[in-house]
Amino acid sequence: MQLRYFIAAAEREHLTKAAAFLSVTQPALSRAISRLEDELGSPLFDRRGRSIYLNRFGKQFLIRTRRIVQELDTAKQEAEELQAPDMGRISVGFLHTLSTGLMPELLAVYKEKYPNVSFALGQGPSHTLLSQLEEGIFDLCLTVQPENPSSVDWQPLWKEELYITLPDGHPLASETHLRLSDIQEEAFIHLKEGYSLRRSVERLFREAGLPLTPAFEGDEADTAAGLVGAGLGVSILPKQPTARTLRIVQVPIQPSGSSRTIGLSRMRRSQLSPAAEAFADYAAKHLGRHVKDR
Repeated sequence: MQLRYFIAAAEREHLTKAAAFLSVTQPALSRAISRLEDELGSPLFDRRGRSIYLNRFGKQFLIRTRRIVQELDTAKQEAEELQAPDMGRISVGFLHTLSTGLMPELLAVYKEKYPNVSFALGQGPSHTLLSQLEEGIFDLCLTVQPENPSSVDWQPLWKEELYITLPDGHPLASETHLRLSDIQEEAFIHLKEGYSLRRSVERLFREAGLPLTPAFEGDEADTAAGLVGAGLGVSILPKQPTARTLRIVQVPIQPSGSSRTIGLSRMRRSQLSPAAEAFADYAAKHLGRHVKDR
């Protein structure tokens, strides 16, 4: 409070005017400034009646004080925003395969409902996102189930279907269903080691009792889809909204149930801000309904 009194007096160089601005009495303002000067061990003003003038020390102190008060106001505002579910900043990480369609739709609808919320977004494979979650970079992440869930709570939300992905014009592209054995002689385009999608695909081949030898390995599902579209091989990928542009065809896998489960990850024993908590609840409800309606 003393700092705000000092700034008001310094900017007006008149105790009566400063007291009126602060809605306090002039003697109360004088006592507050005197106490501040006693604490600092140096006068801040040269006085001439009710008029006051900053001395050299006072001018330097004013520069510092303005910065301090501004930081305090910013900190107070941020604290208030952290306690408000309709304000604040939420950091969310998600898989690359969710970047077209699903996440943009979710964020657009949420921003329309809560326009004062801002987002810091990041994409990557599950193992990278979960590491960043543990580092505190993200509040929430949409990932597959963690392999080592000791520090992470994971809530399953929906199953993401996987499809045999072929170049447009491939002899099998007109089929309504395909078995993994139908593509075992094809050049296979895989994701690199560490990616959750790679593990899901390898699980499918293991369960079918078939070998899997990649001809190409890419960093993202988009890269793999592009390589398929270029005629370099086939792959197994989630639904690609831009399949026509990429010149690929996606055929359901027989038997059905070839999918991976996507869920919401958050740090165990870590309290989210009200804004992040509200978004987590909304995302779970919205994505569950979104998948159900598909």
